[in-house]
Amino acid sequence: MKLKFRQESAQLDLSDRKTAAALDSLKEELRYISADPASTLKEIHFHGFASPEGPYEKNLALSHKRTATVKGNVLSCLPSETLSRVYSTSLGSVVPWSQVADLLESDSYAAEAETMREIIRKHPRNIGAQGFLIKKLGFYRKLIIPRLEGLRMVKCEYVAEVSRYLTPEEILLRYNSDPDFASGKKSLTLNEYWHLFKLIKDPQELERLYRHALEASFKAEREYWALPANRLAVTML
Repeated sequence: MKLKFRQESAQLDLSDRKTAAALDSLKEELRYISADPASTLKEIHFHGFASPEGPYEKNLALSHKRTATVKGNVLSCLPSETLSRVYSTSLGSVVPWSQVADLLESDSYAAEAETMREIIRKHPRNIGAQGFLIKKLGFYRKLIIPRLEGLRMVKCEYVAEVSRYLTPEEILLRYNSDPDFASGKKSLTLNEYWHLFKLIKDPQELERLYRHALEASFKAEREYWALPANRLAVTML
């Protein structure tokens, strides 16, 4: 999400339409997952990035504050019972000047990118010196400043579990793609066998399915399933 903050502040500028729209879209998505009985939100992580111009420590602290602000804003949409079981983190970091050089090179400014990298190589551990010298480059205002804006963003990654029955097409694809199902080394659910009885046309394959389904039903319910038992009896006549 490319979010707009007030200048040198961790406060979101919600008057910016793109910022408000990005936050609303994410919150709506999370609300939907939280309300869906078949879905469980497990984790949500926020990682904020600050562009490298200016004092490094100040940028790093600001990136942490901004990421925490976004995290609080987004998670406020979730009910307390969801929040109590969700693992969440927030992390802030400063984009290195080398990444800006990579952007220049990807936009066909190879010579300018190499000039930046030469400065970085001469001062590998002094980010302040890197920034001081890079700002003196003749193409800084024209080529670098426009690319810094795109580096100020917050990434959100969430993990959710969704439980549902497979469609008949998905069941058939799963069955055909793994020979262990056809051989009986792996069992399907009774619901999946029921769909396959209608999808499989080969008589010999159906006979094997009926036998595997009988074994699976006895393991699952301690009694044999009447449907495949009757169909197997018919094929044996």
